[in-house]
Amino acid sequence: MRLIILVIIFSLLVQKTNAQPRMLSIDSLKRQLEITKHDTSRVLLLKLLGTQYLVSQPEISKGYYQEGLILSRNLGYKKGQADCMRFIGNVLKRQGQYPEALDNFFKALTLSESIGDSAGISAGLGHIGDVYSEQGDHYKARHYFFRSKKIDETTHNDFELILMLMNIGKSYQRQDMRDSAFLFLNQCYKLLNEKKVYFWSDNLFTTLGQLEASDGKDAEALVYFRKSIPYSITKSAHANLSDTYQGIAALYKKSGQTDSCIYYGQKSFASAQKVNYLKGILAASQ
Repeated sequence: MRLIILVIIFSLLVQKTNAQPRMLSIDSLKRQLEITKHDTSRVLLLKLLGTQYLVSQPEISKGYYQEGLILSRNLGYKKGQADCMRFIGNVLKRQGQYPEALDNFFKALTLSESIGDSAGISAGLGHIGDVYSEQGDHYKARHYFFRSKKIDETTHNDFELILMLMNIGKSYQRQDMRDSAFLFLNQCYKLLNEKKVYFWSDNLFTTLGQLEASDGKDAEALVYFRKSIPYSITKSAHANLSDTYQGIAALYKKSGQTDSCIYYGQKSFASAQKVNYLKGILAASQ
């Protein structure tokens, strides 16, 4: 049984590091869950199932993570506890529940540090930075992003390093520090293509679109926004779709094309509603 689970995990990791991850069959994971004992293998399956729903149906995702957290505590499995708490925090973060998300992230970080899990520490630092960035505290956000980036560089974790470079670029972009933003986003784009890790392409193109729009380069911004859409649709990333449609709506509003502005504003609102993405719902409503 444990061998079967490890084969599933390995196949996911290979997909994750070499290309855009392809979602495993939810039905096959559920069938495997039915015959798996209540041990660490079951925790791994619950995390995988949660991941399948994370960007498309976060409440279902959170349910699997919560079940994994309870089982991990019963088993005294600290890595499982930390991972599940971090994933729960990620769902809460996406829903705008920042204090609750931070509580989960800091508790998970403490557990990861206690067992020397460098990947868990890096991911935890990145998530904490993301919350502070969403709240507008960009200096504090970058403090955590750079700590995470250093770990990723040391451990050659290219998948997470791409994300941290993008997060750092985003934080500079939100402060209107364009030169610094372009520096890190270009590093991110270069590494993404070099390592052929395309999972973050939608987020990166949306961020580049926002940066170009803030620089008054509307045509270039629209190109990036449109590049982002197919990647988001492929992985059902409704929150990023909402941000992308919002960016397009703002461009059409600026150019006085009211009908197109309303059309993309409605698409932004609908995408945000699908995953209870509070920030997107409020932005689209405006």
